[in-house]
Amino acid sequence: MFQGIILGLGTVTDVQDRPQFRRLSVDLAGLVAHVEKGGSVAVNGTCLTSVACAGFVHSFDVMEETLQKTNLGLLKKGDKVNIEFPLKWGAEISGHLVQGHVDTVATIVERKQDQDNCRIWFSVPPQFVGQMIPKGSVAIDGISLTLVDVDKKADKISVALIPYALSVTTLGFKQIGDKVNIELDHSAKMLSSSFGPVIESLGADIASMKVDIEKLKKRCL
Repeated sequence: MFQGIILGLGTVTDVQDRPQFRRLSVDLAGLVAHVEKGGSVAVNGTCLTSVACAGFVHSFDVMEETLQKTNLGLLKKGDKVNIEFPLKWGAEISGHLVQGHVDTVATIVERKQDQDNCRIWFSVPPQFVGQMIPKGSVAIDGISLTLVDVDKKADKISVALIPYALSVTTLGFKQIGDKVNIELDHSAKMLSSSFGPVIESLGADIASMKVDIEKLKKRCL
């Protein structure tokens, strides 16, 4: 479990394709926490397991499904990635609870700099936009952020970032067209899963009632 507070940037030092998975090696030099072999690390918001380490360079085996459903499949040698280490029991939570299970990939469609702040818009698949609300939480490339706008008609969301967040994360240099990982707030997913079918059923019932009412009106005229 993570909290979406990025400690800094790691650097991809090697990418090796192997049968049924890809091995990513990332240099974590300069980051505080010590990671042992078998430990977890969130890389661009994706929870990975360190399978080998040499100094500060850790290697992670990424399965094909993860490569397809996240932006990790686009990484190449020299790329920068957001790094976060797992929460420790009793630690203060400054962001929101992030599982490291990416739901989908979004695309940056607009970026505006307004004095010290930066506003970024993302295009998100419609089935995921429907589970988001303004002022709700979202993890973008592992960064805990607050949704500013949720445009369900255009399938777009926006967030605002302060200079510090821009200086320590990949969103500081990502541009229009770049892909980012999206993890919805877990509580929002649970509510959607629990009440979504009920709401859809009620909507269908109401629509059917409206049709019946219109039929009755015509008979009475």
